[in-house]
Amino acid sequence: MESIVLFISIYCVIFLLVFLRNNSKFFLSPSSILSELIIMKLIVTLVM
Repeated sequence: MESIVLFISIYCVIFLLVFLRNNSKFFLSPSSILSELIIMKLIVTLVM
């Protein structure tokens, strides 16, 4: 059950990040990469 929730949450975050990247001009700027890492770490922390 927890693995399903983890998979769905990661999928949603990836989808959101791709959506934001496509709509914004910063593609590989350090701030976007950093924010992605922070979001991923937050999700992992919440699930654990």
